[in-house]
Amino acid sequence: MWTKRMWAGLGLLLLLTACAGPIPGATPPTPDFGPYIGMGYLLVTTEAVGPIPAGTRVRISYATYSTTGSVVFAVAASDDQTPVEVEARQLAFAPDVTPGPTPTPAFGAYIGLAGYPLLTTEDVGPIPAGSRVRLSASRFDGRSTLYDVVMQDERRAAEARQDQLVLAPDVTPGVPATASPAPG
Repeated sequence: MWTKRMWAGLGLLLLLTACAGPIPGATPPTPDFGPYIGMGYLLVTTEAVGPIPAGTRVRISYATYSTTGSVVFAVAASDDQTPVEVEARQLAFAPDVTPGPTPTPAFGAYIGLAGYPLLTTEDVGPIPAGSRVRLSASRFDGRSTLYDVVMQDERRAAEARQDQLVLAPDVTPGVPATASPAPG
């Protein structure tokens, strides 16, 4: 059982450790790649790992603990034929990726609602520019918010970047209930 004196000593030790700053010669902490699991090919290998050469873009499929207690990430190159387990020190963000918090989707309030409140600004897969669409899901790929969009005919669907969508002129921003009604 811990006494008050033991707790006070532990508190003092933690305070001194926190105030001392980094320990000279200590290995700096590695980035936490956990939030990027399943988010696309946002990382590159910093060294050759198994059949994957250094500098190859990879995505993280899952993370687990090794027998030593360190975090191990299962990564795959774009061919998805070369899954390999790596440590965080063997990964870095790709040069065109800026790590940070996931931004709030600009059209998030319209996801899953009836109606077709948005227009495509250019051809998106089989959906022509200027088509009314609804949103069924969104995700952030490290560079842009991507939306699953469905055209009014309910037969054509695609993945659109946020910059390929705008609110339809008859939709009041921030009021999803006024979105155009679903076809009857």
